[in-house]
Amino acid sequence: MILIFLSAGELPAKHFRLCPAGHSTRVFITGTVSSDRMNLLAIETSSPVLSVAVQVSGKAVVEECMEGFSRHAENLLPVLDRVLKIAGLGFEAVEAFLIGRGPGSFTGLRVGFATLKALVAGRPRPCFGALTLDMIAEAVPAADPGMLSVCLDAHRDRFYVRHYKNSKGFWRPSGSPKVLSPQAWLDEVPEGAFVTGNAMERYGDHFELASARKGIKPLPRELWHPRASSLIHLFQRQDCKASARTAVKALIKPAEFLPLYLRLSDPEERRRRHAAAC
Repeated sequence: MILIFLSAGELPAKHFRLCPAGHSTRVFITGTVSSDRMNLLAIETSSPVLSVAVQVSGKAVVEECMEGFSRHAENLLPVLDRVLKIAGLGFEAVEAFLIGRGPGSFTGLRVGFATLKALVAGRPRPCFGALTLDMIAEAVPAADPGMLSVCLDAHRDRFYVRHYKNSKGFWRPSGSPKVLSPQAWLDEVPEGAFVTGNAMERYGDHFELASARKGIKPLPRELWHPRASSLIHLFQRQDCKASARTAVKALIKPAEFLPLYLRLSDPEERRRRHAAAC
């Protein structure tokens, strides 16, 4: 485990989320970006990188990241407990829960939401969520002028996609999230756009083609996955930025405490095909 302590003045602008290579578990503390005084707990379980982040009364954000899809259910609560202890915050003092709503791994998202429901059942608190695509965009330094395309692996030869444009130093969505084939994404990705997301791991040849045809700029692996700290940063600036207000949603109704999958699961797809054939 690596502990990195940084004061706000030591942070390279928006690059403080990068984790050192070669370690499966990382803990780091980031600078404050808001005067908000709430005690916040954020969890993100949709990707191979599990992350939990805590902010105490406007102080620095403490986050731990752990790689490994298969052990999210086993690791989430111990990681949560460690981060709270490092931040010096008791669970009873948490004032709001934040969660990455998807899209992403169906199993990972279920782990996250099941945990959130258990936490809220034991201690009711306001809950908020954001799209994982928007969380990834939040971690990318905005270029001016510039476009960004976030592409996550949806499997079955599909991407989860959302495009963004720079607006006063932040990435503003330029359309709704969608599920696209690699060719459909290639047809619509803006020329010269920055591109990030774990779809580049499985479909590297498509992104090489996009680089040749449209001059896209792939971003490093450290920016491919959503992070809980990005969710806190989105929440912090929701009062002053319209893009953040639309990105972070209050979870109130029971139906809102469900992942946003954007597509059917494999068993659901098989049942639909079977029903259509009957």
